[in-house]
Amino acid sequence: MSSHSDMSSVISFARQPASTRKQSIEVKINDHYSSKVYTSGNPISGEVTITPSHDSRFDFVQIILIGISRTRLDAVQIPQLSSHTFLKLEMPIPASAYPVPRIFEAGRAYTIPFNFVIPHQLTMSACTHKARHDYIQDYHMRLPPTMGGWERDDMAPDMAQVQYVIKARVVRQDELGGKPIKVMEDTHHIKVLPRSPEDPPLNITKQDKNYALSKTKTIRKNIFSSKQGTVTAATAQPGAVYLTADGRGASEGSVLVNLNFEPTSADILPPKVSTVSAKI
Repeated sequence: MSSHSDMSSVISFARQPASTRKQSIEVKINDHYSSKVYTSGNPISGEVTITPSHDSRFDFVQIILIGISRTRLDAVQIPQLSSHTFLKLEMPIPASAYPVPRIFEAGRAYTIPFNFVIPHQLTMSACTHKARHDYIQDYHMRLPPTMGGWERDDMAPDMAQVQYVIKARVVRQDELGGKPIKVMEDTHHIKVLPRSPEDPPLNITKQDKNYALSKTKTIRKNIFSSKQGTVTAATAQPGAVYLTADGRGASEGSVLVNLNFEPTSADILPPKVSTVSAKI
């Protein structure tokens, strides 16, 4: 994350026409469109525009990039909802950048630029529990991709969501040590598809119920005839499919399947393969 080169003049001022005056705050991202996808290392720059309809006293402006996960457990009676903020980056705005006194005047448009960079991993505080192996913590330090909110079905369950949001708010604190009061707030959702290294092959054993790299089937002419042999389909774990940075393309992938027929006697011929199908 980087800041503006001259933070002493970070907030610019412009007089608003009287006909368009209203109390609002808006987050604008440069070169953004609704289907744009951001990945690790991508910069995100833009500005927050504040246009108060009346004089608004404030103490500070906060601009943050946050990552939030939400889950829903459909219980018998009442669904259980939970959320977790796994990422929070704040744009520094020095006190010298604010107007004196700290009042946003009616009829003026105030513009505050911001700059963020999508990190390559989460901070150490994101995973503080003990793990048996270091690689488990490495997994927990990875940024999760956006889940839900895509133009097309991302096959994510409805009860799980991951969102990345740029949030801007104007805050006032009436009493010293009192609870901050949100004067204005706006949010802008973005889609993130982070980069991650290719994982090593899975350790699949015969006891694994979720994966099978080989299957064997007994061959008979009919259910009453004797066994003619067995056909075994076997393969190896395929290589990873790589998505492009914008999430719109992917590398090709293939799976080589070997068929092996073992007859019960030498005079039995292999069966004819009439249909081949595959599904994901």
